[in-house]
Formats: sequence, structure tokens, C-alpha cells
Amino acid sequence: YAVLKERVGEILRKTGTGPDWRSTLTQDLLTAGFLTAFLLTCFIPGSLLILITGLLLGMQTSCAHNWFHQKDTQVDTVIKLFHNWFHQKDSQGWRRFYFDMSFLSHRDWRVSHALSHHLYTNTYTDVEVTAVEPFLYFLPLEKNLVLRYVAPVYFHLFSFLAFPLELGKRIIHIL
Repeated sequence: YAVLKERVGEILRKTGTGPDWRSTLTQDLLTAGFLTAFLLTCFIPGSLLILITGLLLGMQTSCAHNWFHQKDTQVDTVIKLFHNWFHQKDSQGWRRFYFDMSFLSHRDWRVSHALSHHLYTNTYTDVEVTAVEPFLYFLPLEKNLVLRYVAPVYFHLFSFLAFPLELGKRIIHIL
């Protein structure tokens, strides 16, 4: 462990531990693109614009995962939100809130992701991989005809319904 720690330390001193500017720029551009497309859709409704808005939201939600791994930003007041976080060491961490635009909770996902996926990455013990079994199997194993050909169809239906259901869950939790 000591040798690994020393070797990793050398690399991290060169590369740094936070996201690089390209990741940050990509995340911010996807979010700005989503918000712009969303506003345009409000004033100029159309199927193509709705599709673009949804794709941008999906991509920015996927990218927001990267900021789950950053240290918490200590924000106590609205004034600090607009000023002090620029001066904090973890000024990148606030981007995890982009995830909440999808109706999912960055807080819930952060906990389950750290306790399940990072400890048991893509194994039978990883809840993020096995939560939807026996309906979907993400692990490589022999699948019957339904799982092989029908599951990809109802996976999209499940995904389509999961986001509004998550919003309902969050509203009930607040009430």
C-alpha cells in the first residue's frame, strides 16, 4: 500500500485531483445548451426542439455524475453562494446540483454510488447494477430471449417513467 500510495501521489501532484477544464467546459456547455433549448421550447414548441432538449438534459445529467466525487461546498447563505464559493478550494463541487435538473437527487445518488458502486464496482453486490433484476441484467451472463430482445425495449419505457416517479417521490418526501 505504501508503494502504491507513493506512486499515485507522484502522478496526482502532476495531474491534480479535480476535473480538468475540458470536463468543466463540457458540463457547463451541456447545461447552458439544455437551458437554452428548454427556454426556446417554451416559446417555439416543436418535436425536434423537444428532442434536442431531452438529449441535452440526458447528456448533462450523465456528465454531472463526475461532480459527485468532489468535496462538498460549504454554502451557508445565499450571499456565500454567489461570492465565496469562487474562493473555496472545491469551487467545482457545486456542479453536482446540475444532476437535480433531471428530477433525480444528487444527494441520494451520491450516497448509493459511493456505498455500492465504488465498493463493489459492476459485481453482484453493486446495487446500481442489480437493483432492477430480474427484469434487466447488466452483468454479462446467458440471457433468455425476453432479456435479450424485449428488455432493451422496456428498459427505455422504465427509464421514461423513472424520472417522473422520482420527482413524485421527492415531492412526497418534502410534504
